[in-house]
Amino acid sequence: MRWGWTTFAFAALLAACASEPTTVSRPEIWEPPELTPGTAYFSFDVSSVSQHTSASKTAYAHPALSPDGKSLAYSATVNGEHADIFIQDIAGRAAREVARHPLDDITPAFRADGTQLAFASNRDGRWNIYVADLKVNSPLLQVTDDGWENFAPCFSPDGKWIAYSTRRNAGEPWLVALADLDSGTRTLLCEGSNPSFSPVDPLIVFSRNSRRAPGWPSLWTIRTDGTEQTEIYRSDDHGAVLPTFAGPNWILFSTVGKLDGNARDGFVRADDIWMITLRGARAGRVTWHGMQDWDAVYDALGERCFYVSNRDGGQNIFSAALYLPKLESGLGGGR
Repeated sequence: MRWGWTTFAFAALLAACASEPTTVSRPEIWEPPELTPGTAYFSFDVSSVSQHTSASKTAYAHPALSPDGKSLAYSATVNGEHADIFIQDIAGRAAREVARHPLDDITPAFRADGTQLAFASNRDGRWNIYVADLKVNSPLLQVTDDGWENFAPCFSPDGKWIAYSTRRNAGEPWLVALADLDSGTRTLLCEGSNPSFSPVDPLIVFSRNSRRAPGWPSLWTIRTDGTEQTEIYRSDDHGAVLPTFAGPNWILFSTVGKLDGNARDGFVRADDIWMITLRGARAGRVTWHGMQDWDAVYDALGERCFYVSNRDGGQNIFSAALYLPKLESGLGGGR
């Protein structure tokens, strides 16, 4: 697998934890059963797999879907060693450049109305959050400029807030923060990284290292007012990272370090994509073909899962049909 500039994001996910949150709900976390290929609580249609990028030397990563499901944004090292941001039509391969700089632009995220794209860049020497207007040819808006490291932005459903990962210095724990785009103020919510907004509730899912040995990252949710921190998935033999909502009731995430019959070397190797309900039930594997699959995002309109994989020997973006079941009351619905 070609990690390069993507190593930064995974290293951030696995940074050491230090402080206890103030309000925490700790439900009993169960270990999900191993599922054989083709067996799941949902339907992942292997026959429907499409490959959206095809390169052996270029690394594609961080897919993001436009709200109308017609466009795909991603980071790619098309222009050289460092990554830039591109958008292409789902139905085609021609891509247009949104952000380019001699340093890196990564982790794009669409605003819910499709008019803007947020991303992280180290173009000023530290990682900061920027917003590009997709309708008007205007200068980039720099959202963060506080001397901290800031990356992995995500728009709130109403487009008024951006959640992102932040830390003051290397070696310190990552925190989940909210930036108010109108006032410019920011709020530190809790320890964690790679936040993702619920499409319907004032709720964020994120990843944070477990405080019990061996310290693998686990999945948590928190309300946007900073209350009700809840751990929804934890394992003692692998990490759960890069969570994102798939509709209002399901969470897609990637596993790292899981021993499933394939050799793994180190903390920052992806395994498979999994899903779990918002309430921490019905965990199951989405991909299982023996290669590394990670960084998934769900297209609710087209009922497809887009993800990064090295299944063709490169680092490219694929998608496949993913049909979610309707949940019975109490088995994982919203709060």
